[in-house]
Amino acid sequence: MEKDLLKKLAKKHDENWDKVMELAKENGFITQTFAGTAVLICNEEQIKNYGYEKYEQIQETNSTLNQIKELENEEELG
Repeated sequence: MEKDLLKKLAKKHDENWDKVMELAKENGFITQTFAGTAVLICNEEQIKNYGYEKYEQIQETNSTLNQIKELENEEELG
């Protein structure tokens, strides 16, 4: 394939990077980021492999701990 076409394809895909990262952050999947890369791990595996204390730290970094209040409200209404 031509390099120009591959560059265009890469640019097209990279345009979605911010959307992908925002969705990953909203759902607490990001465990590490560096130099345009990210390590994503599902939440269940984070707890299983890191334990609850580290999981809480990861979720704090992802700004998802505020979702706990939403869950508590759902349980009260449930």
